[in-house]
Amino acid sequence: MQLISKKLSLSTMVRKSMPIFVTEYINNVNSKRLSKEIVSNSDTIKLPHDPTDKNIFIRKKFTSESAESWKVVSIDITNQSTTKTLCKVFLEPVTYSTESISERHGSNGSKLIRGRIAECDFGYFDQEVNHSLNRSKVIKDFNSPLPFEMVKRRMVVILSSKQDPALVVPLSTKSKAKDSNTVVEINSLPGDLVAFSEPVCFAKAASITLVSGHRLFPLRYYNGQRKVYDKRLEKKLSNDDVVEIKKAALKAVGGNNFLYDLDRTQSEVKTLEASKQVLELEIEELRKANQQLWDDLEAATTPPVEEEELA
Repeated sequence: MQLISKKLSLSTMVRKSMPIFVTEYINNVNSKRLSKEIVSNSDTIKLPHDPTDKNIFIRKKFTSESAESWKVVSIDITNQSTTKTLCKVFLEPVTYSTESISERHGSNGSKLIRGRIAECDFGYFDQEVNHSLNRSKVIKDFNSPLPFEMVKRRMVVILSSKQDPALVVPLSTKSKAKDSNTVVEINSLPGDLVAFSEPVCFAKAASITLVSGHRLFPLRYYNGQRKVYDKRLEKKLSNDDVVEIKKAALKAVGGNNFLYDLDRTQSEVKTLEASKQVLELEIEELRKANQQLWDDLEAATTPPVEEEELA
């Protein structure tokens, strides 16, 4: 998080181990002070955030605003002593759609179509578990995502169909994998999506995971300067890309030998089919030769017709 002047990131404040008191919350969009807080289910010391500390989110409801989810833009230290810290927190409302794929189409997951592209909200790390780059060595709370697990909103491709939960593989703009067999280059991605300026990306098959359909949302695209959920049509990858992703996912779980045997079997089947075609041609030639022999035999054994018989 880029903070200026006497502003600190929340993780830095936590490491100081001193009481932190928020004197006021301010809507950064219109610079108005948010009035009385009526709902709070998040402690400002334990705000969920992403691993690089660039995005911090809280859930609070105020009498002056309808939004309940907020992004922390900055924290302004107003007074600091050896015993406590006073600060102002500047927030922006989070405008995620409230309708996930499952909520829009029913709990039967009827729209979990194989090959469909969606946004998956994996959530964020807990502040106690991860302090920027200094990860906790001892983990006592397993109720939230842990380091090295999938976090934040990511674009995914759905590999299961008509069933909730969904089996998904994340898509990335970069290819960083020690085993290239588990990374598939995708060329059938639409070019107007948020965070994907080019229609080429990579499917990380080794990160295949099972998620609730309630974590899946429609894709977003840029409508001018605004990010809009795309409800124009359902976007899908090509069938060839989906097949390659499935093969890579099988390799990621140790199915190389199975694929090798399958490829070898398919190769043998193709060879046998080619041999079958050759044999069928030979059989057809033999049938023709056999028919010619019968015709010759018929002609040789049929007595000639006498003229008077014709009369």
